Amino acid sequence: MTTLIDELRADQDPRTQCRLCVWLAGRVEAERKEWAAVMADRSFTHASIFRAAQRRGYNAGKGTIETHRGNGHKA
Repeated sequence: MTTLIDELRADQDPRTQCRLCVWLAGRVEAERKEWAAVMADRSFTHASIFRAAQRRGYNAGKGTIETHRGNGHKA
């Protein structure tokens, strides 16, 4: 039997999900913790974070960093 959670996960449109959250979910736990600390530290600019993520394989737009941080997403 399919649970409600399984049903909702299967129904998600990847275009409406936070691309940074999806990318971070593919990182190992130690990296996710480091990214969480970076996202919470407002001394780092969105642009700097974007460039660092790009160097590590992130390929979505720069605006997703600002949206991710502004919406309080967790790494």
